[in-house]
Parts: sequence; structure tokens; C-alpha cells
Amino acid sequence: MNEKRLFGLCHPLIDIQAAVDNAFLDKYGLEPDNTILADKRHLSLYQELVEKMPVKFIPGGCTLNTLRVCQWMMGENGSTFFSGAVGNDALADILIQSARFRHRRHLANFRRAPDWDMRQSH
Repeated sequence: MNEKRLFGLCHPLIDIQAAVDNAFLDKYGLEPDNTILADKRHLSLYQELVEKMPVKFIPGGCTLNTLRVCQWMMGENGSTFFSGAVGNDALADILIQSARFRHRRHLANFRRAPDWDMRQSH
């Protein structure tokens, strides 16, 4: 049987999960069980989450998530490869480390953009 190979290219993201109370949601104008496109008023939210609450970092982004599922579905009958650009900050370090998948048939490649801080790109 021929081995399947799948390649994906996009901007990876890192999702941050945390259990928070209503006061935290109100402080940042958020609603429970909702997704937003963050803007400048949310910048301090990330630091507050990491410093004050137990968080879980999860590699994300449409293509990266799709490849993770595809690798799971193909198992030993295929391999996946991901490539994308990340900023040069602590969250990029966490993303790179957490995206090194547990499956030996998946490869991830990240290109660091020198002197590029994602917080200042908007």
C-alpha cells in the first residue's frame, strides 16, 4: 500500500485555555463560551491569564488542526508535514514546543520572523 503524504502551510496559532470567573470576563468585555478576534484592549488579558491562572496551551490554526486530525486518521499509513511562520516571542516558543506532535510520522517546521513581535503587528 502506498504511503499517503499531506503538506500544509499557514500561520499557526496558539490557543490558551483557562477557567475564569465572570469578573474576568466583564473586565475584558467577553461573554462565556464565545470566540472573539482580539484587539488592543485584550493585550493585557494574555499576560494576566498566564501569571494568575492555570492555563493550557494548545497549538492551533485551521491548517495545523486539520493536519493533526489527518495524521490521527492515517496512523501508520501516512505522514503529515506542516510549515508556518511565527513571531519572535515567548508564545512562539510555547507553540513550537507544543506543536512537536506525539506522533512520529508528523513533522512541523516553524520559521521565526526576526524582530517581529506579533503583539505589534495589528
